[in-house]
Amino acid sequence: MLIRKSLVLLTILLSVSAHAQLIDLPNIEIISERSGLPFNTMSNLVQDKQGFLWIGSFDGLARYDGYTFVTIPRKNNTRKPVFNAIGSLAVDGKGNIWIGQLGGLISRLNPTTEDVTTYNLNAGEDKAVQAIFCDSKGVIWCYVGYVGLYRFDGKAFTFVASLNSLPQKGAGQPYVYNNVSSFVETKDYTFWMATSNGLYQFSPTANTFQHVSPLSPDVNQPTPLHHLVQEGSSGLWCSTYGQGLIYYDISTHQYKNYRYQKGPAGTNNIIYGMVRKDSDEILLSTSGNGLGVFNSSSKKFSFFHEGALEGNGPVCSQMMIDRLGIVWAIS
Repeated sequence: MLIRKSLVLLTILLSVSAHAQLIDLPNIEIISERSGLPFNTMSNLVQDKQGFLWIGSFDGLARYDGYTFVTIPRKNNTRKPVFNAIGSLAVDGKGNIWIGQLGGLISRLNPTTEDVTTYNLNAGEDKAVQAIFCDSKGVIWCYVGYVGLYRFDGKAFTFVASLNSLPQKGAGQPYVYNNVSSFVETKDYTFWMATSNGLYQFSPTANTFQHVSPLSPDVNQPTPLHHLVQEGSSGLWCSTYGQGLIYYDISTHQYKNYRYQKGPAGTNNIIYGMVRKDSDEILLSTSGNGLGVFNSSSKKFSFFHEGALEGNGPVCSQMMIDRLGIVWAIS
């Protein structure tokens, strides 16, 4: 889990021509501790139904209205429990905020009343709730690193399954690869998960995982994935560590790789954060080229220029676009 120190606001993201190599710099505002940000480490952010941003960190939870931050105290009382090293956030269909924490704890927060209910998954004190996903049927799922997937039945969380086809000894300890960083649900009520062991397909009906990841041509192992973005109902764009973007065609089960740098995997073509801007363009955060855009129609990469965004620009671990079209990123 990447932990960063500031919020980056990309307030204007200009269009990119199909053949452009560099694109104009958007308006950027960096919000740090000097601007009132209450934490020096952050892990996740979401927007609630009222438009507020909620920011998770190792030191608690904060709400941001675009002007000021309000922290949810770590000091325990009848309404506000201690939040223990927040690693994931999600908003469900009713507007509740789900907070994944270290120690296998997950909390449900009513953003209006600030009432909190906390569930202990009994996964271990050193295990973190890495990802939370609220599906189209209103079911809450969460993944505990090194342990597996849990499902909420309305009263409690129950263990469902763990990732299969993990590397055995000699290729790295299996527990290292047993984690999920991104969920996507397709129209057939199938879940897709980005993991350190590549791409997995999960069937909620059968409660089973299927490993569908291609092998990296450089090391003959599954490529570590960071984030997933849908391409209509036909495929998935996967941001990777060392392979740029991988497109997976769901119907044909074929993969295609798109790189923006020459060189071996592991030191080049590393993409962290990723968010779809519109039907053609995906905003990327890369290692070595800073922020850029991939046009899924032309299959071309373009990168911002000027200042710190060129070359070794900021690496954003998470990006989201709010209701006004503003891009927020943890950097």
